[in-house]
Amino acid sequence: MLIDVHSHFCPLPYLDEVEHRRNCPYPPRIERLLARDPAMTDPEVRLGAMDRHGIQQAVLSLAAPNVWPWGPEEAARMCRLANDSLVSVRERYPGRFSALGTLPLEDPREAPKELRRVMLSLGMPGAMIGANIRGRLLDEPVFTEFWETANELGAAIFLHPADFFSIPSLGDFGLMSLLGYIFDTTLAAARLSLAGHLERYLRVKLVLPHLGGTIPFVLDRLDRGYASREETRRAAPHPPSHYLKRIYYDTVSFHPPALRAALDTVGPARLLLGSDAPHAIGGMGETVRAIRDLGLPPEEEAAILGGNARKLFQGDTAAQ
Repeated sequence: MLIDVHSHFCPLPYLDEVEHRRNCPYPPRIERLLARDPAMTDPEVRLGAMDRHGIQQAVLSLAAPNVWPWGPEEAARMCRLANDSLVSVRERYPGRFSALGTLPLEDPREAPKELRRVMLSLGMPGAMIGANIRGRLLDEPVFTEFWETANELGAAIFLHPADFFSIPSLGDFGLMSLLGYIFDTTLAAARLSLAGHLERYLRVKLVLPHLGGTIPFVLDRLDRGYASREETRRAAPHPPSHYLKRIYYDTVSFHPPALRAALDTVGPARLLLGSDAPHAIGGMGETVRAIRDLGLPPEEEAAILGGNARKLFQGDTAAQ
């Protein structure tokens, strides 16, 4: 069974509200979402694409920029609408869709409440959050209650990049999404390991998209820094690799050498099939083909294509 864990979707009730609230500071590049692209808004179109590429199930998550452009109060309302709408899509097509919730981390007091609701009332396995929250870092103390709640619930937390602070050089050539997102993921993961979060919150199932940014390629450098620089050892009793080899990485990088580097670094049990559909930078066919072209043993290929995701998102923790 093939399961796509990185599959964005904008339910129409949510998109209607986005269009109604035109005060939302969406950047111009997001205007294409408001054009009601059927690939982003129509589950029948999504199912057709999945069937063409042999994908049996997709884990839906709200498309970036999620609710992040709004302030705390608006974000909380939009989160509830988005989550209820995603559940409606899941229930209309049993077995074909799962969903990750979205949380109003702009208000750190409300985010834990919505996480409880999406997991305990709506039956979601966890949530997709930003790798930074309007420039605030996920290891800041203000988010402690969120991490404690996620740990208590054993939540799957998909850490999706957002606009990477204010770096003028990323403003040209589309580099914010091409490189800024990769830096955002890498920085968040490195900080969570060094800040001790991956030591304290052992029940959180953290998923990094886009093959973990650059984590597979800089892990040795992080460990060498841990061994040689006293300030890196203040909060975590083990080097970063101890933690970052135990989390999950989706395969939204279709470059065979990169996939092999990740495979060699974290092993097949930590890789999850992801397409980043329907964004043009992703692709369902490309991601399936890239995994199959690696020539892995059948059991490892099957694990990456769906077995690992089934255990992670459907509650089977025996092999984790």
